[in-house]
Amino acid sequence: IKVRVPAASQYGNPVIRILAIGDAHDDSETPKDRFRWMGKLAADRGVDWIVDIGDFSTFDSLNAHIPNETLAGKSKSPFTRDIQSRIEARGAIQEGLGSHKPKKRQTRGNHERRVHIYEDQRPEVAGMLVSEMNQADADFGWEWADYGEFIFIGGVGFIHCPINRLNKTFGGENSPVQIGNRAVFDIAFGHDHLFRMHRVAKIGPSKHITILGLGCALPHGRVESYMLHGATTGWWFGCHVISIQGGQIIGNEAVSMLDLERMYG
Repeated sequence: IKVRVPAASQYGNPVIRILAIGDAHDDSETPKDRFRWMGKLAADRGVDWIVDIGDFSTFDSLNAHIPNETLAGKSKSPFTRDIQSRIEARGAIQEGLGSHKPKKRQTRGNHERRVHIYEDQRPEVAGMLVSEMNQADADFGWEWADYGEFIFIGGVGFIHCPINRLNKTFGGENSPVQIGNRAVFDIAFGHDHLFRMHRVAKIGPSKHITILGLGCALPHGRVESYMLHGATTGWWFGCHVISIQGGQIIGNEAVSMLDLERMYG
């Protein structure tokens, strides 16, 4: 008797739709229009979830790579301004959503981690800055996973960037291949600001897994100053409406920032 094991997507599970937001790098100097546009897209597509993959805020006030005694360091904005900007950006998403109420999750990125590192190095303020960041998110219904942890939705793992066995983030031109070779489930990630989709054949009922790099949700063409001569970054600017069924990514609508502005600007 021949027994055919159906693929995971054939079990009749309902389709889950997610608006996935790559690294947005909000700061107090940048308008919040793109966040309202993404909220409107989520409402129009009727998504079940919104996932912010992390690095939603730059938190340049706590940038340890720029010493405070330097000229650049003395021009850093205060942490309170960074938090206020985060509140305004979360509020713009909420404004765009209108009456639509998807669940909202964030996988904390290395820029959110700056807040934790700052407190760890200054025990006298322990709990003060992190609690402000947490409250800014909780007030708009966001829940979160700590840096380096996965959020699973419909069997697909969302993370800012997977961590390898040396406790380093996967990186480089071939990072989706490296992640795919080691992963046992579909993954959506951010961090490198590149839009890449890599499918890997696997032994088992599902027959493959998909690794999706989300690009970034910065304003179109914005390249951060740390990239220096960054014209050749290959960064992609936009967000994604991902369809999940049976533990796998079965569809992805990549919506560029230019398209968002055309639709909602």
